[in-house]
Amino acid sequence: MSMSRIDWEHLPEHVHHAVEAHTGPVIKAETVSGGKNSRIAACVFTADQLVFVKGMPSDHLQHPAQQREAAINPYVAPRLASTILWRVQDSGWDLLGFENVSGRHADYGPSSPDLPRVLRLAGELAQVDTPPASVVRTVEQRWAAHADPGAAERWRAGRTLLHTDLASDNVLLGETRDWLIDWAWPTVGPAWVDPVVLILRLMEAGHTAAQADAACGGLPAWQGADRAEVASFSAANARLWKSITVHDPEPWKLHMARMAEQWCSYYWSGMD
Repeated sequence: MSMSRIDWEHLPEHVHHAVEAHTGPVIKAETVSGGKNSRIAACVFTADQLVFVKGMPSDHLQHPAQQREAAINPYVAPRLASTILWRVQDSGWDLLGFENVSGRHADYGPSSPDLPRVLRLAGELAQVDTPPASVVRTVEQRWAAHADPGAAERWRAGRTLLHTDLASDNVLLGETRDWLIDWAWPTVGPAWVDPVVLILRLMEAGHTAAQADAACGGLPAWQGADRAEVASFSAANARLWKSITVHDPEPWKLHMARMAEQWCSYYWSGMD
């Protein structure tokens, strides 16, 4: 489930001191409301720098997601993501200090002028070198429990680095460049997986399945996709979203599950 936020001031003093060993004295900190997967997310100001700090208790169920983000950062920063400057693990807390980047969250609406920039980022990600197996899980590992028999094994041939959580609040658009943030779910697999993920998010923002499909049409990964493999993955992804809502029926997750079902219906109908 989404985590409630706490303010910087409520962290243990030992954690404050450990952070200040990297930053110098903190003058103020402003909690950030966006995002769902961090117990603390704050812009921390010192006399000469601004750092974005995110983190959670080390015993939290979602702590492995933060560990994945820390592990993948050297492979995606600074080309696509903000660089992790330091990591503090103290008094039961695990915090990451990121180079602060300035930007606004992307607008995924059907008439948004942001869409070409979002697609350009997705295209750049597909060109990143694949990290070693010790750093990221694979598509077949993450979706195998929801796949048709034999389908997940066929996805193993894909060796592209994927973000797999291309929500609009994970894209920051700046004045001179753009970023993909919140790398909690880096994965290796077929290049067309991220377009499927992005299509659901476009539908979440108001696109029809056909409009979202067309919007991603310029991505080489989408143009070269094997339709049968996309269909089998889309079905597995719809089952995954449905299973998530059984245990965690937040409204936005229920909506995503409906979008996944609608996408499957649209895509399978095109294969007849």
